[in-house]
Amino acid sequence: MRAIKTMNLDWEATGEERKSPLSELEESRAKAFENLRMHKERSKLFHDRNIYRKKFFPGKKVLLFYDFRLHLFLRKLRLHWTGPFIIFHVFPYDAIEIQNPTGGTHFKVNRKRLKPFLKLLIEEREAECLILYEP
Repeated sequence: MRAIKTMNLDWEATGEERKSPLSELEESRAKAFENLRMHKERSKLFHDRNIYRKKFFPGKKVLLFYDFRLHLFLRKLRLHWTGPFIIFHVFPYDAIEIQNPTGGTHFKVNRKRLKPFLKLLIEEREAECLILYEP
């Protein structure tokens, strides 16, 4: 003969039993969202602290990003930076007027298309070269 389970007819106790797992689930969900928010804040602070801020002022040498979309033949290994150019005037809102040292022409570009020019000394380049002799 089959064992018949008795039904719990105490509706209040049954309701409390069903509510407790839902409330625990809701609490763990709220904790997870709080932990995620704290993690995002910490990673944002870490990222913002390690960003290199480019500072431009008149007289500084810069390289200009080469606009390769205007040319027909693209080269994969081509250098995309031209220059060096000299900063002539810094305008507000990311506009910078640069001067070509060879031609002396002035033109305005967006700050995002520039990067500081770092000159390598000739002695450092020679130190980096490795001379190989035939055996």
